[in-house]
Amino acid sequence: MTCPVCGTVAVPGARFCHNCGAALPAAATLPAAERRVVTVLFGDLSDFTSWSEDLDPERVGAVTDRVLAALAGAVKTFGGHVDKLTGDGIMAVFGAPVAHEDDAERAVRAALSMQRAVRRVLDDERGGGAPLGLRVGLNTGDVVAGIQAAIEYTVIGDTVNTAARLADAAAIGAVYAGATTSAATRHVASWRHLRPLRLKGKREPVEAYELLGLLDAPGTRSGLGDEAPFVGRDAEIGRVAGRLAEVIDQDEPRVLVMTAEAGIGKSRFAAEVERFAAGYDVGAGRFASHTGARVLSVRCAAFGERRRLGPLADLVRTTVGLPRDAATAVTRTVVEERLRRLGQRLTRHRGEPPTVAVDLLMALMGYGDMPPEIGAPTPANDWAQETPTVDADAVPTAVADLLTALAAETPLLVVVDDLHDATPETVDALGVTLSRLAGPVLVLLLGRPELVRTAGALTRVADAEVHALPPLRGADAARLLTAYLGGGRLPQSDADRLLATAQGNPFYLAELVTLLRERGALTPAVGANSAGTWRLVPGSLGSRLLSRDLAAVLAARIDALPPDARSVLRDAAVIGDSVPAGTLEALRERRGGRDGRPTAVIAVELERAVDELLQRRMLHRVREGYAFTTPLMREAAYAGIGKADLAERHAALAQWAARPAGESSAVLGATVAPGGLPAAERDAFIADHVERAVSLADAVGLRPDSVARAVAPLGVAALG
Repeated sequence: MTCPVCGTVAVPGARFCHNCGAALPAAATLPAAERRVVTVLFGDLSDFTSWSEDLDPERVGAVTDRVLAALAGAVKTFGGHVDKLTGDGIMAVFGAPVAHEDDAERAVRAALSMQRAVRRVLDDERGGGAPLGLRVGLNTGDVVAGIQAAIEYTVIGDTVNTAARLADAAAIGAVYAGATTSAATRHVASWRHLRPLRLKGKREPVEAYELLGLLDAPGTRSGLGDEAPFVGRDAEIGRVAGRLAEVIDQDEPRVLVMTAEAGIGKSRFAAEVERFAAGYDVGAGRFASHTGARVLSVRCAAFGERRRLGPLADLVRTTVGLPRDAATAVTRTVVEERLRRLGQRLTRHRGEPPTVAVDLLMALMGYGDMPPEIGAPTPANDWAQETPTVDADAVPTAVADLLTALAAETPLLVVVDDLHDATPETVDALGVTLSRLAGPVLVLLLGRPELVRTAGALTRVADAEVHALPPLRGADAARLLTAYLGGGRLPQSDADRLLATAQGNPFYLAELVTLLRERGALTPAVGANSAGTWRLVPGSLGSRLLSRDLAAVLAARIDALPPDARSVLRDAAVIGDSVPAGTLEALRERRGGRDGRPTAVIAVELERAVDELLQRRMLHRVREGYAFTTPLMREAAYAGIGKADLAERHAALAQWAARPAGESSAVLGATVAPGGLPAAERDAFIADHVERAVSLADAVGLRPDSVARAVAPLGVAALG
């Protein structure tokens, strides 16, 4: 077993990773097989055999140990999973066992980091034989992921094989990738289209690309959302405006937390807040056209090096007027001089002693080593005893002092976006900074709803407000759809169906419109009086509604669920868009019976899991039971289940519905009897799930005596 967070090989029987401390999933909690879209990375040392032929094994071991440690470190830095280490290479997976919205980008960045790390190691260690180098292959696609042979979590599929062959074909020091990986990362990386490659084991030539490097100014994923106008949010903008006025009037800091699911528009909302705040007239107490409050905006990184205090460092860089990569773009002398001048200016303004800790802030921005913190392990060297230590809160306090001094000049709005991506250490340091602010400073923190549960350190800030950024509804959602259609309009019934599917999420709506237009299901109407009108092909909102980017976002939301809630969501996806009362219990009973767990425990776990899904707005209550808030979530959850497992779940539902109406279930109890579906729906329910079970059994070649095939007579009887 390897740690799903950092990829370190776990100690047998351990419950926690000895490297990063993450909880290790028991083999039973990881699915035997689930379908995922991942990016697979293969890295191989070229000419390793000829290089090591005449060298002492200890020399070979020392070099390969350093190289493999560097490769595994790059995977860990960018949130991937080390699948396996070979004698001269590595296989890593981005997207399993945990998915992120940007797994392809993470893999690309890890590949470049690997090349740099290997070059550094080989510059130190090279000796004897042919020069070594690293070949990297990347490929994105469908895999089956799970525990193989009850031993190791891994991924299997043609995607894996193609990634390995791309690594074999790559030039020394190069990164080759398949078409899907290239397309998914064109907003952050530059690629060169290669001639189709003849790869071992592949019948047809494979489209391939060579990575040239990262873009200097990464863009965003292409889509309608980048061009849409800002609609709605009047109440939320007004709330921020009111808090800013209070901060200025009372000369005291305030903290405002805004949460929303992916795609709702947190970053767009932050940009509008910054625009309005910059035009706030302090004297008149209202928004005006000229510059008012000073705005400092930073974002928490989901991966990469120096993440721990990254937002604080970016705040200082923005204050001093440096680019985000100041450590390489501006010399230390220039940065230090800017900080000292800033300190002198703020001192003159406030008429108080200097409050800018130049040395600490320089170290924070990467111009020097951070001083060791109190309580940190200290090497047993004589020189180490002379190394001064500082309070762990010294750096966050220095940032707070700098912001407080700036606020004495001009009211300050500090925006911290994507707080859900911050590490626990980042949240703790940010909490210290916010708790020590003074003066007219409004802090706006934005992130996913889970940050309210995990950002415990932020409770150190007095009177922090937490609000949700709601989905767009009614006229605002309709205005956004009109904008996505270039000012055109749909018949009201079609528009209502499309908006209901998107559930007020601007990103979902943009992806749906783009996907439907690409398929020819959403087209401008033709006719003499149809100018500016569109038509939606009937039935086009039934299934296959997930674009690549939308599927990645929803997969990341699903993987963020606790294990029980994730399992229940997938059970619900098997049942359908609507989840009649008793169906979830039937599937949980089937699984619980296998585990031998008490009925009462199963019932409590199910209740907690459903509550979690209701809170996260993945399900909602209806008269007959539950329903998915959007078919998009149901499709994403269903797509993650292995076909053999799906066949069994469909068969279990058919068996449950076919029970005599008076027969009770251990989990359901006597109040809701199995087979309690309305008579008009019961036979259709059984026939549908039997058909799906048998079809899936055929697709994966299940044995004739499997449960999925044994329910065929139930389907025949239901149809009769």
